[in-house]
Amino acid sequence: MKQFFILPFSVIFFLALSSCSAPTSVAGAVSPTPGQGPRVSFSAPAPGATVPLGPVQVTLLSDDPLGTAQAEVLVNGESVATIPSPDSSRAAVVFEYNWQPAAPGKYVLQAHAQNTAGMWGAFVSLELTVAEAATIEPMESSTPTEAPTEIVTTPTSTETPLLPTPLPPTATHSGITLQGTLSFLQMYPADAPCGTTTNMATATVSPADSVYSVLLFFRIGNKDGTEWNSWTKGLALAPNGPGKFYILFTTRHIANPMPWIRAQVNYQFVGIDKQGKRLLSTPVYTNLSIINCP
Repeated sequence: MKQFFILPFSVIFFLALSSCSAPTSVAGAVSPTPGQGPRVSFSAPAPGATVPLGPVQVTLLSDDPLGTAQAEVLVNGESVATIPSPDSSRAAVVFEYNWQPAAPGKYVLQAHAQNTAGMWGAFVSLELTVAEAATIEPMESSTPTEAPTEIVTTPTSTETPLLPTPLPPTATHSGITLQGTLSFLQMYPADAPCGTTTNMATATVSPADSVYSVLLFFRIGNKDGTEWNSWTKGLALAPNGPGKFYILFTTRHIANPMPWIRAQVNYQFVGIDKQGKRLLSTPVYTNLSIINCP
């Protein structure tokens, strides 16, 4: 009888001890922090922006080491879109959605994302105003309009990233300094099977709290600089620490569809205040080019 009671107790004790010491993950696997999902931020529209009544381009950045499976967009608390990830194997993913507001007024946009482990991240939100007509011009009349320098590029299947150094000269205004950088100065169309299709723009502002947001504008032209499209609407860079901003973009943010096989791109960083007023801007840079695969 004694053995009858002692044996099960020993087995139970051994199993309990084994379960406590058993490994909980496979070697080399990435385990996310419990209760956390992808970190999401709005790249466009800008927080507090006023946009005309019509389609509004909503751009989200999602970052998760496990990859992002999908994102959800809400307007005034109601879900309007669930967007599948364009590439769930990547840590950083860009989501795009064309939102059509029903009427002018003030709106609150929210978004969050789910990683490949099924965990949803925290909501982020921004407020914007939809007006009857556009009230903000993307570029001032004082913006340099001289003919851009021709960019000569040689197609190659491999790209060389630039060092993360600021692009001179630096724009200053009333003691504010704004510096802008692109990770690559040569890009391929967004659906190209070769080379760099996603680029990153970063901006640094000093003092850190001197601007509310930084916008990035593009204008694309043919390789000879004889034909040019209009300036795009500004893309809002996401905050990335005190005085630091960033955004991931593809050629679809510059032109969709691409009007030329080979093109050069002008771009400019603009610092704005909370009311969307321009505070300062960098010079118009002319050193970004877009080419097709060789």
